[in-house]
Amino acid sequence: MINHESYFGCMHKLSHYLSLFQLAVNREVPTLKKRLNDTEKDMIRAGSTYIYSESESGIRRWTDNLSWTPSRASNECVFYQEIASHTQPMLKKVVTATIDKNKWHIVNYSTVNDEITGTCCAKYQAVHDVPVTHNIVIKAKVRCSRNTLRRSLSRNYVRNRTEKIYSFVDESELFGRRLNMKVLANKNYLYRRKSEETETDENENNEYDTFDYERSCYD
Repeated sequence: MINHESYFGCMHKLSHYLSLFQLAVNREVPTLKKRLNDTEKDMIRAGSTYIYSESESGIRRWTDNLSWTPSRASNECVFYQEIASHTQPMLKKVVTATIDKNKWHIVNYSTVNDEITGTCCAKYQAVHDVPVTHNIVIKAKVRCSRNTLRRSLSRNYVRNRTEKIYSFVDESELFGRRLNMKVLANKNYLYRRKSEETETDENENNEYDTFDYERSCYD
């Protein structure tokens, strides 16, 4: 591992992100105290992982001197694919969490091919789950159709407003039903409408809303 990296390996699921955040809070892995310089940016490679707190590092926007496609959100991660002429373009994953009122970020690099084939875990190492003792809340965005509730929403945790806990949406109950705010309210699920604006999907002529939800280590 290069000395300015927090971790070298791959990460693929919520428990990995929570474990890395917990290790960072415990000071068991190094965290960035300042922005990478040009020499350190040139050393970024597949497997490089950086963890930092905005308040501690002063970093508000991550830069790495590489060219990327527009972001795409998937569950807890925001993905970027490298725009490059070489045969092994990288994939950048960014995960954001709030820990004790401080905003933290994980930035992980891998190759597109490794992610598709699943060979990254054999090449590097996967995160070992550790006990999570801090309240680590990861905020994500879910895009769902007004006409049909998509599977991406129904298989994720959403916040239960009444009991202030996190619960699982039963796919058998909600998938395939029209997205009706009254139905969700009856389930005590909290969805906050992000915008009244609509957009057209290339494959489906449906209108979409974006909702925010949060996932916690206490799921």
